[in-house]
Amino acid sequence: MQTDAIWQILPQSIKEALKKGGISLDSFEEIRIRTQRPVSVRRKMNLFYLNQNGSLTKTLSPEMSLVISSKAEMEQILLNASRFSVYAAEEQIRQGYLTIQGGHRIGICGEVILSDGKLQGIRKISSYNIRMAREVRGCAREIYPWLWEKERFLDTLIVSPPGLGKTTLLRDLVRLISDGTGIHRPLTTSLADERGEVAACISGIPQNDVGQNTDVMDGGSKTDTMIMLLRTMAPQVLAADEAGGEEDIKIFIQAKKWGTALLTTAHGTIKQHLFDQKISGLFSRYIEIQIDNDCSRNVLIYDQNRQLMTTVEIERSYE
Repeated sequence: MQTDAIWQILPQSIKEALKKGGISLDSFEEIRIRTQRPVSVRRKMNLFYLNQNGSLTKTLSPEMSLVISSKAEMEQILLNASRFSVYAAEEQIRQGYLTIQGGHRIGICGEVILSDGKLQGIRKISSYNIRMAREVRGCAREIYPWLWEKERFLDTLIVSPPGLGKTTLLRDLVRLISDGTGIHRPLTTSLADERGEVAACISGIPQNDVGQNTDVMDGGSKTDTMIMLLRTMAPQVLAADEAGGEEDIKIFIQAKKWGTALLTTAHGTIKQHLFDQKISGLFSRYIEIQIDNDCSRNVLIYDQNRQLMTTVEIERSYE
């Protein structure tokens, strides 16, 4: 199961509650665990509180809600997530997260450790946000043909607010680009996977399907790894998740000069990015993910002239 790694790190009290309610982790989008406050989960974009008897309610019930009050339980989550080596995971923790097997990302909050005014780490953990990663092969199939012009893959930016599936869509696009589709030829692809959420590498080997012709640089600064990939792997397509800082844009410009196509994601709305002068001219396709009231997702595809080309509806199972 895709969520086995998450089950392994949860405190026993949460496991027992989920067993009582017969609830599968596969139905969750995230779990939030806060010291001495109720455990909450997000499912189908809605917030629920987990009760001691395993039921989920939208209304908080102090008598029934499951509360993690033990400091030891909070520390055990971190130990489990870091495979009992917090020191080895220090760099990720300093950035406020851990990525575990399967590409699941655990956000961390607590007391900041400073040295000479610089953040060195986090201690006395008070909150976790466990975000479920989903590998959905084929979710980009209907979108993919719109990202080509004759024999050329077009520079593409995927945009949406957090939690709507940018990384999932990116992963499947990388797979399609790398493997080819019969209609479109396979392209040598390089993936800068800074947080390990896309390929979910274990000992350097991708656990998620990112294609047979994809080279993955796992961990490290996205900016540094992108320039390394360009220099050493000569990719036809350079992919990265949540890029767009000033240094990233400089690398994108250089990549285009070298004839490398771009594929990346960004938080926000399409209006913010279509009219952002910093990225003006960088991309020929803009993809926006939106969600309806019934929790179904729509993908809107825009051309380089900021004109809407098509809308593709994706089933709710896409995560």
